[in-house]
Order: sequence, then structure tokens, then C-alpha cells
Amino acid sequence: MSTPALRFKNISGKEFSIWQKKNLGSIADVTKLAGYEFTKHIVYSDNGNIIALRALNVKDNKLDLTDVKYIDESDFSKLNRSMLIVNDLLFTYIGTIGEVALIVENNRFYLAPNVARIRLDENLLLPSFALQYFNNSDFKKKQINLYIATSSQPALSMENIRKFEINLPSIPEQNKIANFLSAMDEKITQLNQKHGLLNKYKKGAMQKIFSQELRFKDGDGNYYPQWEKKKLSQIAMCIKDSKDIPNQFFYIDLTSVKKGRLLNPIFYNKEEAPASAKKIPAHNDILFQTVRPYQKNNLHYKLEGSYICSTAYAQLRPQEDPNFLFQVIHYDNFVNEVNKRAAGSTYPVIKEEDLMGIQINMPAKKEQIKIANFLSAIDEKIAVTQSELHLTKQYKQGLLQQMFI
Repeated sequence: MSTPALRFKNISGKEFSIWQKKNLGSIADVTKLAGYEFTKHIVYSDNGNIIALRALNVKDNKLDLTDVKYIDESDFSKLNRSMLIVNDLLFTYIGTIGEVALIVENNRFYLAPNVARIRLDENLLLPSFALQYFNNSDFKKKQINLYIATSSQPALSMENIRKFEINLPSIPEQNKIANFLSAMDEKITQLNQKHGLLNKYKKGAMQKIFSQELRFKDGDGNYYPQWEKKKLSQIAMCIKDSKDIPNQFFYIDLTSVKKGRLLNPIFYNKEEAPASAKKIPAHNDILFQTVRPYQKNNLHYKLEGSYICSTAYAQLRPQEDPNFLFQVIHYDNFVNEVNKRAAGSTYPVIKEEDLMGIQINMPAKKEQIKIANFLSAIDEKIAVTQSELHLTKQYKQGLLQQMFI
């Protein structure tokens, strides 16, 4: 018997009772559906009302219904064990293990293979509390990972899931903990939605701007001159590899950049440097990822100090507004042109000479600046929302570790 570091108090201001340890199997019915049961009686379709929940539908502590299979034409009289009801907890037990979600409505969902159904004794364990408990990283390390069978595809048996040790507070304390963490989940959901809407808004704005459906005006209220088609080689230089590598530097490779931001470049001494460390970026250079370019891990370089870039990047030195060019290389039409020229299936690569031959519609310099400022302002809002989302998730995980044993 023990208690967590962070406790809730009752209406009298006193802590609730000491937590009790139970095995999941003693307070819940844990089951799965055999594959042969399902395939014998199930008919999949892409339309309908009744959904078969597969492992891919259980993600980030909730149901993900973006890719579903319907089973309206199936023989439900043979699938009683598969029927899911409100407050059933789903648990993925093969492949990606430990994803959980709660069922929130009746008469809509049935269990598919590779997902366990946990039906709790709600007099002892609230489903909303269990959902948060299973989402704690410490629980995953100390319980889930303890029982995983190691093979080419990790898996858990129902017997081992029933062995999970759950530390139970009283029902009133469970309720307080679950309500508090559910409010944080709602905040995370709102931030995810905001992030998605901002990205959608930017994509729509780029389509209107680069198709010239949306135009900017000068200080006198007049439209700028018509755009001109130019090859990338006419608006940027492609800098060749350098032989003059410094004695110490930070190395920018394909793992260092994500969504236009530099993450954790590795520090090297010259004698230990990777063979691909050959490009020295200057301020305002654009590092364009030539290996798997569809990933868009490009960087507008604005750093001070010794950095060396991998040859997996083309080093572009803009002759016009660099912020505008950085937006251009992420526009769908440009990305499509890059992908047409990239060779290879597993690791597509575009040659620098092919990259430089791509044509771009270019506005006048002053309109370039206005467009870049407009799109960069959206990027900043996206980055702020992404940062807030990351910090909120971190904060919640820290609370989970303090609230649970």
C-alpha cells in the first residue's frame, strides 16, 4: 500500500484513503476476439453505420475514426462477444502496444482482432480514471513492457494483461483525478485543432497567392507587375561543397531539421567528421533536402557560428528575397515538380542540376517581401501553437507521474 506524490483532498480538506493494489484481472473482464471468429462472420465495406474497431483506430488516448471499416452486412447474432458498449476500454496488444481509448456510445462499435476489450467493475475502477492510468509512461515501462513477448512483432497475451497491477484510490479521488486530466486532454484537443486549422488556412492562402487569385498592392493601391517565369538557377546559386572545413563545428544532417527548424545538431571535431560534412552555410542560405525531398525538411539558415551541412542538402543562395523563396519551395506545385524529377523508390533523390532547372513564377521584389511577411506570420502562429501543444503534453505527462504510483 502506498500513495502518489501529488494528492487530491476531500471536501473536508483531508487526503483520501490509502491506495490499494489490485491485479487488472480481478477488477475487469479482459478479452479479445479470435481472428477466425471475426473473418467467419464479418463482411467489411467502406460505407455503413456499424464500425469494426481495429488497432489503427485506437490512437492518442481516443478513437481515431479517419480510416474505418463498416460491417453492417455481417451476422451480428454470431458476434455477441465483439459488441462494444459505453465505457468499455480498448487496448492494443500487438504491434504498437498500449494504445487505449474509451467507447462513448452504444450500438455503433464492434471489436476487431488485435484489440483487447477491458470491461471494468466500475464500483472499483472508473473507466475515465483507467484511461488516464494506462496513459502514464511509468505504467507502460513498469507493467506493459514487463510482459511483452519479444519476437518479430511484439505482443501481449490476455493472461499477461490480466496480471497488470493497478493502484486504486477511492472512487471519489479517482473521479477528481480523471476530471482534472480530462480537462487537460480537452486543452490538448483544442490546440491540435487550432494547429490543424492554421495549417489548412496557410495551405489555402498559398494556393490563392501562387495561382495569383490573391494579389498584393503597393502603397498607392496599385497591383504590382505581372509575375515572370524563371528557373530556380536564375534566382538562386547552388553552392558547391567546401574544402575549407573548420576544426570544430555543429553538423546539420537529415535528423537535425524538422518542419523548417533546427533541432539538435551534433558537435564534431574535424578529424571525426562524417564524410558527408562538406557544405558551409551562410546567413540566409536555404538548405534544400535532396534525399526524400517530399519530407520538406528544409532549413532557412540564420545562425551564427560554425555549422557544416550534409551533402544530402542542396545549398541555395537566394539572389532575391530569401523568405519568399523559402515559402516557394514548400508550395505544392514546386514540391510536385521536385518529386517528378526525383529518382529512386526507397530513397528518392533529386540531382542538384535537375532541382535548379525547375521553373518558378516570380513576382516583383516588393511583392515577394509582402507575400513572405504574410506567410511567415502564419508560420509563427503555427510554431507558437505547436510549442504550446508540446509543453502541455509534457506538463500532463509530468502530472501523471506524480498522480499515479
